Order: sequence, then C-alpha cells, then structure tokens
Amino acid sequence: MSLESDKDFQTSDKLALENITKEVESSIINATQIENIEFTITITKNDSIKKRVDQILGTLKKGKPILIASRSNGISKAVSVVEIAKQQLKSQNISILQFNRLSKQTSLINPNYKNSTLIEGQEDYVRKILPDEEIRNLLPQETEERRTIENSIKEAVKGKKEYQLPLLHVLLVGEGKEVELDGWTKQ
Repeated sequence: MSLESDKDFQTSDKLALENITKEVESSIINATQIENIEFTITITKNDSIKKRVDQILGTLKKGKPILIASRSNGISKAVSVVEIAKQQLKSQNISILQFNRLSKQTSLINPNYKNSTLIEGQEDYVRKILPDEEIRNLLPQETEERRTIENSIKEAVKGKKEYQLPLLHVLLVGEGKEVELDGWTKQ
C-alpha cells in the first residue's frame, strides 16, 4: 500500500469515528433531557492526560455535559482520564453521572501495526551475522517489494483485511439531570 493511500485510509478512518460519535450525540439528545452536547473529545493513546482532564473539568464545572470517545489502543488512556477527572471532581464535592457504551467499528487499518523493516545502518550488521539466504529475507527493498506483492495477492483472493476495533463512549453529566439511555451502562 502506498503512503498516500495509507493516509487516505487513516483520514477516512478518523471521519468514520467522528460520524459514529455524531450519531451517538444525536441519539443521546433524542433520548434524554439534554438539549445539546457542546463539547465532545476524542482521546487517543498519544493525548496528554492533564490537558484532557482539564478540558473535562472545565466543561463539567460550567454544568455542561461532555461526551468522550476513544477507539482501540486509546481506550485505556480514556478510562484513566475519566477516572482522574472523577477523583478531582469528588474532592471538590461535585457529583456527576457517568454512562458508558462499548461498541465496535470496522477499519481497514490495523491500529497495532509496527513497521518492521530495517532502518539505515542495520544492513551492514545484519550482513555480518546472518547467512545470505536470511539476509535476502530481511533487506528493506526486497522485503517491501515482496510484502507489496503478497498483499496484492491476498487482497485479490480474500479482499482487504478488516479489523473490528472497539469504541468506547463515555457521557459525563452533572447530577440533577434525568438521564436514561438504552444500551448504556450507568456507573
């Protein structure tokens, strides 16, 4: 897969998450007394915990509900952010309600993919320690070319591989709001 098409897939993958999150927002507004959700954040594995906690606290202190979305390897970070925010709110005697929903999203991108091709400078080292046959299997240009051919054959036979990624949505609202959501757990 070329770099450009990989970026296209990543962009469409992010748009898919945004669209799912908008649908979730609409279903919350239609099913509850919440008039609108002004602030929705998507938490990824690379986000700053402090920054996200501050965003959540600021929004909840204004009395506004907040929807938190995360996917795949960002879910553990989102859970940590929500729990830290809840602890800080509790220490300030602010009560909130939390609703959780776990679902899945189909994606063509493996979120756990790690590029395993050799980096510059490793080739000489590999040539010294491995026999010629194994070297041919590891050299970047040959590996990338072979991988492209193998992937093309697999796609032709099986179609593109699809990954089922977990999605977590957490709705935090100030206490006093009457909220009942089907398909969501209340914590």
